[in-house]
Amino acid sequence: MGKQYYCDYCGRSFADGAENRKKHLVSAHHQKLRKAHYDMFKDAATILEENKLKRPCRKFHSEGYCEFGTNCKYSHLTQNDVRQLIEQANNEKLAGKKPRSELDIDSWLQTKILKMNQSSDNLPACPLNPVLPSILSSIPNLPPSLIPCTPSEFLSLSKNNRPQWG
Repeated sequence: MGKQYYCDYCGRSFADGAENRKKHLVSAHHQKLRKAHYDMFKDAATILEENKLKRPCRKFHSEGYCEFGTNCKYSHLTQNDVRQLIEQANNEKLAGKKPRSELDIDSWLQTKILKMNQSSDNLPACPLNPVLPSILSSIPNLPPSLIPCTPSEFLSLSKNNRPQWG
């Protein structure tokens, strides 16, 4: 039978192959379902901005139906929908829902260290003060590579004083 490729957006499977997959990915049906999936995660402000640029769909507003649906190049929002979106966008702003900005590694590391220091009272061991696990402490003549060093020992090692490996 051969390998099958399953598309999560379309919910269908077909024979896996570069040509078949390429045909499927460029199909209008797949692209419509993929767009609908990602549109579910848009916030109210983004939806408002996109629809402000569009003119109202005459067919949708007169007949209540448009054969193009979500793929229509015109806006299907009513005045009531626009008011609700504005209210929802304002609530999101007030709630402090901000887009996540990527932190640089230094600030991320500082926040992690602060959290570790704050929660170190509850934890039995802290990475800055390592404790040998009880399983390893019962083994006699443990190799030095398995014995954790203290931060002061680690900082006191100079380049000339470091042990040579291999």
